[in-house]
Amino acid sequence: MAKRPPDEPESPRGTAGPDGDKERRKRSRRRVPDKRKLIARDPRGFYSMNETCEITSLSRSQITRMVERGTFPEYRLLTDDPNGRKGFRVFEVLKWLADRV
Repeated sequence: MAKRPPDEPESPRGTAGPDGDKERRKRSRRRVPDKRKLIARDPRGFYSMNETCEITSLSRSQITRMVERGTFPEYRLLTDDPNGRKGFRVFEVLKWLADRV
């Protein structure tokens, strides 16, 4: 840590503003979905990529590689736009998980 001059107080969080007040930086927290709620979801629905990563404990790149190889269920386009939102069918992901055990 860089040394500060003796007249400048050390602030552990944020920086001292012109008034001397500390501005606190808001920490961003990644929202992690509860696995029990994800697994209990309606089997006719879809999981997003983030939810699929959370349930399977695999990374996005690993899932993408497995889809390309044909060893993981393919994602479905949820909109007419080819660059639009994609999702994995819940029952296909859960079946894949059950077959792995």
